[in-house]
Amino acid sequence: MHINSVAEKNSHLKEITFYSDTCGGQNRNQYVASAMLYALNQHKSIEIINHKFFERGHSEMEADSIHSAVERAKKNTQIYHPSQWDTVVSMARKKNPYIVIPMNFRDFSDLKSLRKKMCNNMKKTVNNKTINWLLIKWIKVEKLPQTKLSLLF
Repeated sequence: MHINSVAEKNSHLKEITFYSDTCGGQNRNQYVASAMLYALNQHKSIEIINHKFFERGHSEMEADSIHSAVERAKKNTQIYHPSQWDTVVSMARKKNPYIVIPMNFRDFSDLKSLRKKMCNNMKKTVNNKTINWLLIKWIKVEKLPQTKLSLLF
């Protein structure tokens, strides 16, 4: 959804770069790489999607302060239904409140199925060496004559 909204606002956008911490279970994995391949194929103007990962221990990000603000806002609030989280998050910061975009079931994709459709091998290099996803520093997906996935260690 984020790539869609950025691409809609900037029709001549050629490249998008994401930054994440080094949590392999959340960001640095073959499913996120497959989603990047899928997103690149969905947008005509976007030619490159990068996903770069901070060094371990050097990754304080704005998202960390967002989590902290939401936890403080939730402290004195009773949550009885998941939909109430929208309100808690949007009220977590008084100045420049967070923008909350409610999502529904259709907004989510099955990344395992997507990976199977997009790539038949994300475990071995072209030289038949095993890919250690925990060592990857940069995932780059680019449109060439054929869409290509690069993993930089």
